[in-house]
Amino acid sequence: IQPTSPSSTSDLKLVGATNFHPLFSQVLVDRYGLDTSVAEHISRSYGDQAIHVAERVRSDPILGQRIVADFPYIAAEVLHAVENEMARTALDILSRRTRLTFLDSKAALDAAPKVVQLMAPKLAWDARRCAREVQSVVEFVGGMHQQRTRGEG
Repeated sequence: IQPTSPSSTSDLKLVGATNFHPLFSQVLVDRYGLDTSVAEHISRSYGDQAIHVAERVRSDPILGQRIVADFPYIAAEVLHAVENEMARTALDILSRRTRLTFLDSKAALDAAPKVVQLMAPKLAWDARRCAREVQSVVEFVGGMHQQRTRGEG
């Protein structure tokens, strides 16, 4: 199939690109006191919209805590994804938003209860739903492990 007209998206900027600068992460470190690796991560992930994640940390420093050691993902990102990106499951956060289930399955399993704890009040989850959310992460990671051991993944 040959295009019938020039691409209309070649000059279209994605959300977060308008005011982005490669040194934006340093602004996040200087203005918001974020750890360098966290600032670099949210700058790359959100572009100029990273300021919204950083503002959450300024409002509540606890939201600057990592959801799991050794990775730059912070609590504020979980809330941002729920409130601004329609994330509705812990598995969505851990597999699609952070990719943690694919990067380090043990870290994803460790992070699952924390992610659920952050999401629950925003989505009015009861204890039963929280348990199901953690279990869905466990099952997903277990399924990935089974595929790998059988040579399917």
